[in-house]
Amino acid sequence: MALTPLPRVMIEPQVRATLLEDLGRAGDLTTDAIVPADATRRWCSERASRAWLRASISPPSPSN
Repeated sequence: MALTPLPRVMIEPQVRATLLEDLGRAGDLTTDAIVPADATRRWCSERASRAWLRASISPPSPSN
């Protein structure tokens, strides 16, 4: 059974709100709330890998 795509009028407001939160003047509020200011790339990568493992999903291959 094929799924019918949602109409643009339903998707666009949510995408706009999400981008505004991420790219607006206040910065990314979600990241600021959960990632320490002094976090390194390695710290973030290790936490992401743990989340993948908890979900029993293989993480994607690193691009770099």
